[in-house]
Amino acid sequence: MTEGNAFKDFEVYDISAFSCEREAGYSVERLAWGRIKNGLLYLLDGEAVFYCVDGEVINAGAGELLLLPKHARYRLEYVAPKTSFTVVNFDAEMSPALQSARFSKITLLECGQHRQKIAEAMRELELCGFAEDFHSLLRKKEVFYRLLGMVFESSVDGDTEEHSRIFQGVCLLEQTYLENRPISDYAAACNININTFRRLFGIQFGMSPVKYRNYLRLNRARALLTEGFTVSEAAYACGFESVGYFCRYYRKIVGMTPGETRRLYFGD
Repeated sequence: MTEGNAFKDFEVYDISAFSCEREAGYSVERLAWGRIKNGLLYLLDGEAVFYCVDGEVINAGAGELLLLPKHARYRLEYVAPKTSFTVVNFDAEMSPALQSARFSKITLLECGQHRQKIAEAMRELELCGFAEDFHSLLRKKEVFYRLLGMVFESSVDGDTEEHSRIFQGVCLLEQTYLENRPISDYAAACNININTFRRLFGIQFGMSPVKYRNYLRLNRARALLTEGFTVSEAAYACGFESVGYFCRYYRKIVGMTPGETRRLYFGD
């Protein structure tokens, strides 16, 4: 894993939006290579059915919103006499944890109280057009991040069972990741046993709780190194008791040593 993709929290680019109308029987196949970008599809009316390669079938109707991850493979069929929709396509760089937790599969999202505002934001993105001047790019990003904030604020209650069962433990881990707490503390916060917490955490994030904790620590360490901290200062400030272990682990995950990261910014 290189430094460039190891520490991206969430950065979007190449945003576009358009509205369209399809008649019953119209279909789209993305079974071979999948989508080339991430997408948010909002059905203004009508009905569409997604047949995913894993066998899951997702029915979406008027007023519903779907997240379509990049590389998702499926066949889409419009089944109502007429179906109108708006779609926002975008590319993104993100952390592995976010990729696993939010952008791993086609998801029917809850719009909640933001339904009307979500539709308006998607329309606003469409009106921004395909202009690539600096002002237009900033405007599209501003509207898009506002849109995504509303989308995931509304979808909290619609999260997976795995997420809801370990939510309190994940919050505790993210608030105390600089501490060497036992995994049992995170499990206790969820009122479940350690093995269940580990299993559900792996399903949700695609990694173990310890690996995720170290990921958060390395993210902080990189930020400190770019602010002028020495290697040893960054190691101890991020909860690593051994500078040697910190250096080895940092290089394994990031692809360069902490000293090399520092030299990129300070040349020493």
